[in-house]
Amino acid sequence: MSIKIGEINSRVKFVYDEMFPIYFIKGEKNIIIDCAISSKALKIEKGIKEFLDGKLDYVLLTHSHYDHTGSCTYIENKFNPVTMGSERTVEILKKQKAIDFIRRINNDFKKILNDDSDIEFNGIKNLKSLKEGDTINIDKDSYIKVFQSPGHTRCSLSYYLLPDRILFMGDAGGVLERTGKIKPLFLSSYKSYINSLETLSQLDVEFIGLPHNNPIRGKENVMKFFEDSINTAKKAKDEILKALETGKDIQEVAEEILEREYPSPTVMGPRETFMINLVAMVNAVKKEFIT
Repeated sequence: MSIKIGEINSRVKFVYDEMFPIYFIKGEKNIIIDCAISSKALKIEKGIKEFLDGKLDYVLLTHSHYDHTGSCTYIENKFNPVTMGSERTVEILKKQKAIDFIRRINNDFKKILNDDSDIEFNGIKNLKSLKEGDTINIDKDSYIKVFQSPGHTRCSLSYYLLPDRILFMGDAGGVLERTGKIKPLFLSSYKSYINSLETLSQLDVEFIGLPHNNPIRGKENVMKFFEDSINTAKKAKDEILKALETGKDIQEVAEEILEREYPSPTVMGPRETFMINLVAMVNAVKKEFIT
């Protein structure tokens, strides 16, 4: 398997992938951000061997979703890292129900990608929780600062690498499609989603390592991403609220959004996952804006 590695700087690189770019940080402590889906496990393994010399200390999870954790079991078995995430992420990933769900959805994704490998998610043994304000030392010159960034999920964290000024924020700002369009993803709380975006936008960021499609390089493009993310979330909230106020139920509104906005997503996935996300978004708006 050949992989194409993109360089952010001399010690931060990413493996190009059509849907799931994978980020590697090299230092006294070697790190990867998230673990994509199980179908990307061999690509992640190759990146660790080629760029991190086969040594992996930490996997930092932005949240607990199946497309950020799918390769964790395989990577843990190969390299024995400590996998870190929020306290809630750790709690979720210890539950058998969550393990079974992540495995099932990853296996469904494998069918879409015609992946006949036997790589599966079967939980993570070596888990450690992080909280707002924690720091992760990489070497004497660099560290990662941890930010809570709820809204997409209640368990979401963002990681700010200094002095490089690189932000890894998971899906806290939605999904930036390769067309340039942003799909908002305020699954747990619209208000928290906006607050998280406003907080992260105040950081001095030169590069955002997004977990889907393309990363964002340059301060001007970073600021535009935050502005567009906030604006598209507000627009989506208003459209959902308007539909709910006509008397449509949550499922009906979610189905309409799916038909209108997701006819050919550039981040593929089982239809079930799109509906779970959209129902959660509609429900979040109903809870926060309709009494």
